[in-house]
Amino acid sequence: GRNGAGQCTVPANLPRSTAIAAGEDHSLVLDHQGVVHGFGADNYGQSSLSIGGVTAIAAGSWHSLALLHDGTVVAWGRNDDGQATVPGNLGPCVAIAAGERHSVALRADGTVAAWGGNHVGQTNLPAGLLSCTAIAAGAVTTLLVTRDCDADGVDDYTASAGRMVDCNLNSTPDHCDVLHGVAQDLNHDLRPDDCELTGRVVCTGDVQRCPCGAPAD
Repeated sequence: GRNGAGQCTVPANLPRSTAIAAGEDHSLVLDHQGVVHGFGADNYGQSSLSIGGVTAIAAGSWHSLALLHDGTVVAWGRNDDGQATVPGNLGPCVAIAAGERHSVALRADGTVAAWGGNHVGQTNLPAGLLSCTAIAAGAVTTLLVTRDCDADGVDDYTASAGRMVDCNLNSTPDHCDVLHGVAQDLNHDLRPDDCELTGRVVCTGDVQRCPCGAPAD
């Protein structure tokens, strides 16, 4: 492809790599030891910072992002729209994405933050999204995947969803376990039957014949 700034000239001495990212005129590589390497255009410093302890990388048009092992996000490069100014209250994150002049981060709790250029609303995130699972950034767009396992058009973990109980503690709403056959629901109330066993189970008679607690015949 285009190589006017050397963005396609891969350094010969790069270590074994685990991730790559491409910006407008610069390229990033994450090696197997968690160190970022950049090459190509560096007029905004977008490819010159080499840091370690990194688990993921993203390249905007003229800025770069890195996600560290502890969930911290680091940004460098062009910053005229604030795209490289990471919010101070971001918290631990699990994924990052970079657009032309904006940045996006997925927090560990499923919420999303976006900052930087917003001239067409690319950082105006919908309110009330509490369980996003993936993010992506186009030049002037932001894409989010939210958890909607019952396909009702409502994020499973928003207050309006109404059915957020997770009594079996598997990080999936109970009604989703039922709808997808993960849990048995003989009475069809969208709650796993195992979660409806409350109190003390007593079995009398031949205990070999009533291991589930039902009275023996």
